[in-house]
Amino acid sequence: MSAAILGLGTANPPHKMSQDEATKMFTEIACEEERQARLASVLFRKAEVLSRSMVVPHKIAYNWCEDTAAEKRPLQSVDRTVPSEITPVVKPGQSSGPTTGERMELYARFASDLAVASSQQALARAQVAPESITHLVVVTCTGFAAPGVDLDLIEQLSLPRTTQRIQVGFMGCHGAVNGIRVALAIVDADPTAKVLLCAIELCSLHYRYTWDLEGIIGNALFGDGSAAMVLGGGSSTPAEPQPTEPSAPTWRVNATGSAVIRDSRDTMSWKIGDHGFEMRLTSDVGDKIQEQLSDWMQTWLASQNLTLEQVDYWGVHPGGPRILSAVQNSLGLSDADLATSRSILQRHGNMSSPTVLFILNEFRQQHRLQQASSPKRCVLLGFGPGLVAEIALLTV
Repeated sequence: MSAAILGLGTANPPHKMSQDEATKMFTEIACEEERQARLASVLFRKAEVLSRSMVVPHKIAYNWCEDTAAEKRPLQSVDRTVPSEITPVVKPGQSSGPTTGERMELYARFASDLAVASSQQALARAQVAPESITHLVVVTCTGFAAPGVDLDLIEQLSLPRTTQRIQVGFMGCHGAVNGIRVALAIVDADPTAKVLLCAIELCSLHYRYTWDLEGIIGNALFGDGSAAMVLGGGSSTPAEPQPTEPSAPTWRVNATGSAVIRDSRDTMSWKIGDHGFEMRLTSDVGDKIQEQLSDWMQTWLASQNLTLEQVDYWGVHPGGPRILSAVQNSLGLSDADLATSRSILQRHGNMSSPTVLFILNEFRQQHRLQQASSPKRCVLLGFGPGLVAEIALLTV
């Protein structure tokens, strides 16, 4: 049972926000007292994010908490251009920002373009014609619309009208692994199938405008992104690889696994509120992972006839520095093992479900540049509300 990764693509929206800009904006919008501003500065610095991308300019957030109610939230004016002049009158902590309905309106407006961009790249790298796609798996937890991203992908990519659709929804940061599990099952049942998997998240739409210690951590971490893969049952890459991926080795998905972390139900949650989806991370998340991950991981790898030492690439989802440190300590990994995860966190922030595929994309590039000839093994590992760990084993 395995599925070949025929092509992988990633995409980010055009607008960038540095962590200094993020700290300044949050302080001006949400912090009602100096103590909160100081704590926010520490939290944003410890997030280890340098920049992240988003579908709308970050300064538009000021428009949605203006003191003048009549001027509040002009959604019809939101586009991809930076407003020429912003002179907000803001009372920190007094506005909750756009309603959930308004945020979903923005999701419906911007999600599909980003999903199409990453999917087009994946199809091109796979050299698979859109009309060859038999199944579409869409992974998302930051927005809902029907018809939505799935139908837009079918129409804008000219996929067959008979494409069979599955949506993996609201599963959080490990959602791409859940999507991979679906694609693996499809290809195992029908080796002639060609599956397009697309993970698209607009985390920035759920920005928190008021002080909430467990909720504002997301403001310091999250960004927007999309990643897509084409998977099939073939045993090799296309005969004529794209010039951008000369002699690309075949990466295969071999197995997936899952485990609920004991006594952790309240440590991480993702709920729909009146003003966006509310992510909460408690300080116990890292402790629970560090205490319990190793035993399960070693048992699961043993079921695949592997040990921790035999894993060459560790694609750990960077839910935050504390999660990465907990995984590193629990499994005895080196700094080098998690260097790519930390690099993605610094450059893109936590993009939720697409993030592990961004990491995998870099592993594929590193492997090709190293011209490695011996078999290599890769683990993708993510955590989501519950607290639940999801894993995928890949080989090349």
